[in-house]
Amino acid sequence: QRRVHGEKVSVSFFLLCVFVSSDIFEIYLIMEPEWLQSTFESFCAFGDRGAAPLLDNAKFAKFARDTKIVGAPVTGTDVDLVFAKVKGKGERKINYAQFKEALVMLAAKKFGSAPDAYSKMLALVERSNAPASSGTVAESGGILDKLTDTSLYTGAHKERFDGSGQGRGLQGRDSVAKGGGVVSRAGAGAVSDLSQITRSNLKKGPTSLSGATKAAASPGSVTSGVASLRVTEEAKAEETSEPAARPARSPARSPVRSTEESDQSGGSEASSLDSVFATFCSFGDRSNTTLMDNAKFVKLARDCRLLDSKLTQTDVDLIFSKVKPRTERKIEYHHFQEGLKQMAAKKYPSKTPEEALRAVTALVLQNGAPSATGVSKTSATGIFSKLTDTSQYTGAHKERFDSSGQGRGLAGRESVGKGGGGAHTGYHGGNVSDLSQITRSNLRK
Repeated sequence: QRRVHGEKVSVSFFLLCVFVSSDIFEIYLIMEPEWLQSTFESFCAFGDRGAAPLLDNAKFAKFARDTKIVGAPVTGTDVDLVFAKVKGKGERKINYAQFKEALVMLAAKKFGSAPDAYSKMLALVERSNAPASSGTVAESGGILDKLTDTSLYTGAHKERFDGSGQGRGLQGRDSVAKGGGVVSRAGAGAVSDLSQITRSNLKKGPTSLSGATKAAASPGSVTSGVASLRVTEEAKAEETSEPAARPARSPARSPVRSTEESDQSGGSEASSLDSVFATFCSFGDRSNTTLMDNAKFVKLARDCRLLDSKLTQTDVDLIFSKVKPRTERKIEYHHFQEGLKQMAAKKYPSKTPEEALRAVTALVLQNGAPSATGVSKTSATGIFSKLTDTSQYTGAHKERFDSSGQGRGLAGRESVGKGGGGAHTGYHGGNVSDLSQITRSNLRK
């Protein structure tokens, strides 16, 4: 620390006064407006109102930008260097005295060694002596203003606020306008008539409940009111004629053709081929019996032993691509029939098309069901068999099954052996008057 005119200043500021102009420091001592410290504190509190009056580098840089100090010849880098010079060693923030030193150094940087450099700097700061907020500002005519403008409220909500927009509290809730701008007759206390709290536009017409509820002040009248309401509803039900029965929907056509249809179109062989097609379609998806994808088409060829050196799986894939509709991924029965013809021509090239198709159809019908290869089977000696083997049950569980493993139903539950080789207790249902009725026989000794 060095002293200039009896004031403690930093080394950088001391050198500035010595080599640039000592007049700057004299003006600095004389010119300290009252608003300067409040400006410093406002930038310190920007974003953190409870912060101590200390300015960090980011807020000091914001101060230089907002007050237009940054600009030729002062850059943002110059501001950072000045901050680094005036702050204490190991510190990250500056106090008010260090802030004033920084202003003098920035004045010398921006306005040179002119005697009025510091006064020009103060004039810049005074023009924008508060931090500018560049964040998002809520739209004045947005949805929030519309939702909070009590002058636009109607009905019961309007009654809860006075003309100035202030809430009326309990007074605005005890007697709220329910309909047509008319305040309901319900006051504080018990409600003896529904017409006190219903809207006025709901009290008209033959179906109004006010007649049934006017006598609700006495306990007995509540029952009569409910009864009258029930009679009214029953009368309405009798007046309403029963709707005509809807015509029964015709049963869905089975994707597998019947035997009669098959006889008309070519005999029982076609019907069996239809069934094989539906069986492979439903493999893994029981609800599907009309569409076959590529994987199931290949599985049919493999399970029915159609694949060999002449008809390979690649050939089957290519045939499926040819017979399926464009952009589709599955085929229907007539596409399947065309696929069989192409597989027959590929598998039996030396035979006529009719003979080849007949031979392939025979193979398909001979092995007409998908094989379950690769499907895990339950082990006969696994935990499932042990848990379901009733011959290994003991105690109360054993009494619920007979020797053949069939459940005994209620007879196996009402009088269950509790201990000692299946001896029954004396309990057969009903109230328990003695603990000996439900305890095991070997616990009564």
